[in-house]
Amino acid sequence: TLATNSELEFERPLRLGETLTANSVLESVSERKQTGIGAGYFVTWVYLYRNQEGELVGRQVFRVFKFNPGGVA
Repeated sequence: TLATNSELEFERPLRLGETLTANSVLESVSERKQTGIGAGYFVTWVYLYRNQEGELVGRQVFRVFKFNPGGVA
C-alpha cells in the first residue's frame, strides 16, 4: 500500500476541550491500473469529523494505491 495524497479541511478553528468523532466512507475504487511500481487500484476514503454536538467541523479525503509490487493485482 502506498499513500498517494491526503486533503484535510476544517470548517472553523477547533476549540480546546471539544471531543471529535470520525466516520469514514469508502468513496471509490478505481479500475485496475498498471504503473511503474506494479498493478493495483486507487482507493479513496472520506473521513467526516464532528464535535460532541454533531456539528461537522472537518473533512479529509485520503487516497492510497493498493498494489502488488512488480506483479498482477
